[in-house]
Amino acid sequence: MKPLFENVALLLARLTLGLGFGLAGLDTVRKSLDPAANAFAVKFRPDWIPANIFEAYGKTLPWLELGIGALIILGLFTRIGGVLLFLLLTFHCITAFDATPSTGNAFLQAATLAAFGLVIALTGSGAWSLEARMGGGKGEKSSSEKPAKK
Repeated sequence: MKPLFENVALLLARLTLGLGFGLAGLDTVRKSLDPAANAFAVKFRPDWIPANIFEAYGKTLPWLELGIGALIILGLFTRIGGVLLFLLLTFHCITAFDATPSTGNAFLQAATLAAFGLVIALTGSGAWSLEARMGGGKGEKSSSEKPAKK
């Protein structure tokens, strides 16, 4: 089992990342209800992506953000959620590339969250998660940590 501080850090990381991503999805859902005010499609659509593909992506994105955020908060399918988060934000980085070093730079924020998602995907959910309670995840002892039978 992981030490206490590692489990606390994983819990705080999951809560922070999941809440941030889930709240972003909730905000996007709220904004997508008014198509005229959908700044996402206007701001982030590059010319090389066909409009119909980007429109489908834009309609699916908020629900993915909400779902992935919930999975990460609960610690359920955390590795899959972390990989999906990484892939979504990598695509966002590709479409919103801006090399300016400002604090409001969407590219830098997305790149930071993408790296955070990859770390969660590689480390797992920790002991304080639904995965650990259900007998899976990295919060439980692996077979190599169990004492050998005599």
